[in-house]
Amino acid sequence: MIERRVYLAGGVTGLSFQEQSVWRIKMMGDLFAELRCNDGVSRHVTVVDPVEFYDFEEKNYDTEKEILLFDLNKVRKSDLIIVNFNNPASLGTMSEVAIAWEHRIPILGLNEDNSELHQWQIEMTSKMFDNTEDLTQYAVKYYLS
Repeated sequence: MIERRVYLAGGVTGLSFQEQSVWRIKMMGDLFAELRCNDGVSRHVTVVDPVEFYDFEEKNYDTEKEILLFDLNKVRKSDLIIVNFNNPASLGTMSEVAIAWEHRIPILGLNEDNSELHQWQIEMTSKMFDNTEDLTQYAVKYYLS
C-alpha cells in the first residue's frame, strides 16, 4: 500500500474562515476524486488542513507559538506540500514553504490570480499552477501514485 501525507499551506491572517477553507476543501475533493480515477493501486493519502485544527475566530489556542510548533511539525512529516499563494505576503505560509524546502519536501504552488511572487517563492516551488485541476492531476501522477 502506498501511504502519503499532503499538507495544504496558504494564507490565513486577515482572511475569513470561509476564505481560508474553500480552496482547501476543493483541493481535498479534487485530490480524492483524481485518486479514485487512477489505476487501482491501493493507497492511503492523508491531507492535512491546518485550518481544521485551530479556530482563529474563536481563538481556541493559548499562544501563536502553539500553532507554529503544531503546523511546522505537520509540515516536516509531510511527503508533499501544496501551497496556495492567495496571500503572497503571508509570513506563516512562507515559513511553511521554507521548512518544506529545507527538508526537501516537494512543493507544488497554486497561483490562480497570477499574483506577483517573491523570487524565492518561485524558486522554492517545484512547479506552479494557475488552477486546481492541473495541480491535482500533476500531484496524483507524480507524487501520490
